[in-house]
Amino acid sequence: MEAKICIRGGTSMLHDHDRPRMVVHQLALPHYRQALLDILAEANDQGVLFEIGDSQFYEGVTAEVSGENVVDTGRNIFIFKRRLAIQRVNLRRAFSSKTTVIELNPRILNAWLVLVVRRVMRQRTLSWGHVFPRAGRSSRTEMLRRRMRSLTSGMIVYTESEAIDFKSLHPGKEVYVASNAIYRESEMVPKPATLGTDFIVIGRLVDGKKPLLALDAFRLAASSMPDARLVFIGKGPLEKSLEEAIDRNRLRDRVELLGHVTEWSVLRDRFHRAVAMLGPGYIGLNATQSLGFGIPVVFAKDEPHAPEIEALNQTNSATFSKDDAEGLARTMVDFWKARADWARRSQMMSDAVRARYSAEAMAAAFVAAAS
Repeated sequence: MEAKICIRGGTSMLHDHDRPRMVVHQLALPHYRQALLDILAEANDQGVLFEIGDSQFYEGVTAEVSGENVVDTGRNIFIFKRRLAIQRVNLRRAFSSKTTVIELNPRILNAWLVLVVRRVMRQRTLSWGHVFPRAGRSSRTEMLRRRMRSLTSGMIVYTESEAIDFKSLHPGKEVYVASNAIYRESEMVPKPATLGTDFIVIGRLVDGKKPLLALDAFRLAASSMPDARLVFIGKGPLEKSLEEAIDRNRLRDRVELLGHVTEWSVLRDRFHRAVAMLGPGYIGLNATQSLGFGIPVVFAKDEPHAPEIEALNQTNSATFSKDDAEGLARTMVDFWKARADWARRSQMMSDAVRARYSAEAMAAAFVAAAS
């Protein structure tokens, strides 16, 4: 008997006995995971199959990937005002695969079901995600995450520092480092050694990212950088507030809101015009994205940054005090004055992250975990 499975971008027929070595459950995967899926599909022998729902807890974070190794599980069920979720995964496949990978999030109820049943059946189950919640190891949810981690056979983490944390907390368990990557090595192209004009803020326009702080800092610094522009790439609930602040400060000719942009060539060209990428709030994947294009990062101290911050150092970034618009403005002016020097470092910054944070490196970790 054949089971018909709906796949984004087409339809695939999988026989009941054709079970993948590893099934990965995700509430949703955004566009920047496409390279990972493509690389795994290119060499895939039914090895790694992704079951993906339509959206994550954060509204606006939706599934934007496709491929023959991607199964659409349909609309996720959110309850208690999106505090909890249920993904409509294929439980037969979840319980029969050699390895099932759950999302490390205690708010996903089906992940607990899969984890507990496979534990009782003594089957190998891995989790994928950040070891600690964004609020850190002292967060109220860490107790639940720790329990979840303790029930797994091991974990797929995003950074070397997270691997160290996981090993210290759960000695003897497996751990794989799947660098949080967006692009293939060949796509991480440094900018030409030309002077940039733009400061880029990329990511969702939400309170935690603090885009309004970036705008305020640019307002303070603008007179010292006569040709500079501020460019926001992303959408979110603060878009209207940004528009109003831009008009109020008469910065319409110097600030641009590009909206949600996913095309690699467009992003490459925009980054290649940049002086620096600004992280006024918390940062994560955008740090390695910027460095891959050879663009330095300016970020706030003492924010709950993601572990990808381990890629930042004195050779590729600078910091300012949290919530300090004047401090950010001064740092922007410093970068503006030294932009020729930063442009000469572009190749070095890109080279340093290309191999470590490439989609190829990320895919290799999944292949190893599936073996």
